Amino acid sequence: SRVTYPRSPQGTITPGCACTVAGVRDVAFDFSGRAVVVTGGTSGIGRAVAAGFGAAGADVTITGTRDRGEYDDDFEGFAFRRVER
Repeated sequence: SRVTYPRSPQGTITPGCACTVAGVRDVAFDFSGRAVVVTGGTSGIGRAVAAGFGAAGADVTITGTRDRGEYDDDFEGFAFRRVER
């Protein structure tokens, strides 16, 4: 099955993240006003999860083991917290 997300005219995912899984049902996620912490949100699946929560309206904090400036991504729109290993 395929997951699609509604997009604004600018091509960004719209807040509220109404997700459609083909052949199953419509599922809406609304995390507006909620705080979410994503460990491992600096890359890979964690980065995708952080973006999904952000698209659903959450205030997202991601964590990483390096300083914010040491990553290729500037993580615009997310709070960042460095953690020790």
